[in-house]
Amino acid sequence: MWPPANPEAFPSKTEVKVIKKDIESLKSELAAAERVVTDLKRAILERQAYIAPIRTLPYDVISDIFLDLCHENWRAPLVLQGVCRTWRTILFNTPLAWSFIPHEKYQGGCSDLVCAYLDRSGNAALRAADTTSDPQGIGKLNNTSEIVRCIRGDQIFVHQVLSLPGKFSNLERIIITSFCISGQGNVISQWDMGMLPKLQCLHVYSQDQCLSAIATSVEFPPLNELVVICDDPTPVDAILKGCSQSIQYVDVRYNGSLVEGSESGSQTFPMLRFLRLENKAERQDGPLWNFIASCN
Repeated sequence: MWPPANPEAFPSKTEVKVIKKDIESLKSELAAAERVVTDLKRAILERQAYIAPIRTLPYDVISDIFLDLCHENWRAPLVLQGVCRTWRTILFNTPLAWSFIPHEKYQGGCSDLVCAYLDRSGNAALRAADTTSDPQGIGKLNNTSEIVRCIRGDQIFVHQVLSLPGKFSNLERIIITSFCISGQGNVISQWDMGMLPKLQCLHVYSQDQCLSAIATSVEFPPLNELVVICDDPTPVDAILKGCSQSIQYVDVRYNGSLVEGSESGSQTFPMLRFLRLENKAERQDGPLWNFIASCN
């Protein structure tokens, strides 16, 4: 019946009925063939997954890779744990992967997410950012104050955390940003940096009033890194004077000049390895910052 004896001839009614049945039969065969192809593709993927290079890596190596990803993006654990049971197990056995505390609003509530991260991080050293003003999240952070190593946020959030009853005696890094995340609050006029004996790195971005408050401290921890972006660099002198024997890295970029009447004297920094002082102001009408560094 197929192909027809004369392709140019018009099909009869009988031929039409027969050919329609053939078409239905062919469609059924095609569907069955497609199912076979789908099964074969799945079988290929399963075998490829089984011999994938990542399956040859030890769990500790995969854990290190996850740590790098989590360091770049705090959401990484939430994504990685959904890939497979093996990855989820590795993540749950890697407390450091959960130590980068969320710092953005997240669907379902930031407070619950902060608590989940804190629970899963165990006793790992924590990196806390401008998370939430919710009492539950702040309280949970306070309960783990001894293992917090880094705090990042605007000056209101940072001061709010450091003012908690718990002592952040092991804090090593503070980053004070110019973005107001935690809401309105009074400008902090005075900071006590002496309460942070292990602080090594201090970054202050476009927060001149906060910088001045830090400079009022009577005692300073042994900082080895100071990064500042400001308008008036005058308070930096007091900070550097307080940690002159330990400072190794200084990066100060300012947009103006010293306050009239202020002076900067010579200071000695025996451990200094990097120094950048950059006046970014287009006009320099006032006195420049006459910073003099003497390295032994």
